[in-house]
Amino acid sequence: MNSRLTWLGAALLAAAASAVAADPSSAPALGDRDRSVVVHTRDRNVADRLSGPRADVTAPAIDAAQAQACDAACLQGLVDTYLRAVVAHDPKLLPAADHLRFTENGQELPLGQGFWSTASGVGAFQLYALDPAAQQAGFIGTMREFDNVVLMALRLKVRNRRISEIETLFYRKGQGPAWSDSGIDAANARGAADAAAFAPLPAAQRASREQLTATASQWLAALERNDGHTDSRGWPVSDDCVRFENGARITDNPKVRIGDATFNLAALDCRQQLQSGWFSLNTRVHDRRIAAVDPERGLVFAWANIDRAGVKALDLNSGHVLVQRLLQQPSGHAEALALRIENGLVRRVVGLSVPVPYGMGPGWDNQGN
Repeated sequence: MNSRLTWLGAALLAAAASAVAADPSSAPALGDRDRSVVVHTRDRNVADRLSGPRADVTAPAIDAAQAQACDAACLQGLVDTYLRAVVAHDPKLLPAADHLRFTENGQELPLGQGFWSTASGVGAFQLYALDPAAQQAGFIGTMREFDNVVLMALRLKVRNRRISEIETLFYRKGQGPAWSDSGIDAANARGAADAAAFAPLPAAQRASREQLTATASQWLAALERNDGHTDSRGWPVSDDCVRFENGARITDNPKVRIGDATFNLAALDCRQQLQSGWFSLNTRVHDRRIAAVDPERGLVFAWANIDRAGVKALDLNSGHVLVQRLLQQPSGHAEALALRIENGLVRRVVGLSVPVPYGMGPGWDNQGN
């Protein structure tokens, strides 16, 4: 009898030790440079597809059985573990689900290819969007690729404390205008200062998931075919709203030039930009998705693709006519957006925008929108 109890106690202790070792939430947070890799030995099969997030702009579905599976610390630990594994060029370091799907810039790849081959370190700017209720995590930050700094957006879907979906988006220098390229270095230099703008809100000021999702959806809708003639009171923007795109500040910043010698979108505030007529260029904002909602920080992490059919000339509400070659051809952009929402208004937008072929989707199965 005593030997049986001894054997049972040893088995329970072994099981507990195994559970602790497999708990990714115990991973230390990343700093602004590479640190030691947390090793996970779970192999996984990456050949099977999973259906992707839905395209309708609603909060991610909450699975009651999963709601307590991975808390915010656990989700951040998984993001950090992912970044370490990428820098180590070793997918086996991930706590991966048996069936895992991975895309980079809308293209499905075997895990371990693409940026996994060229990553050399983690940058100083790191913005997390953590949603335990939906078991999803988002991240926008700077990464190192050999001797270069790049901007990355990341979405992780978690099941049973293991990663089942990975979606990544990269902006690299040379893909856009000079101000966009220099924005990467600027974001990396600002580092934690940018993330501090998303500090937790006082409990009394926090909105519900549904309220945050509705505001984010309004913002995305305002970007589509907006000629500036609609009632501006319907636009959910605060008077001190600030927008960053690819690391560069593109509101109230005349040093950045988006337009011509007469019209500069970047010199306007958020509301003035919506009133200008500039966004009538956006023919379609499609595959809109809310990847993560964080009521504690008033943070919504959204993804969308934007198509521009092209115009010969853009008639702005100021009376100025903007004629530029780049506007005269079909174009597309894949976007990842972190929205800080306070009192029902968008106060800060941190966006990553990557040029893609016109009409291209995100590489995940979606419906409508």
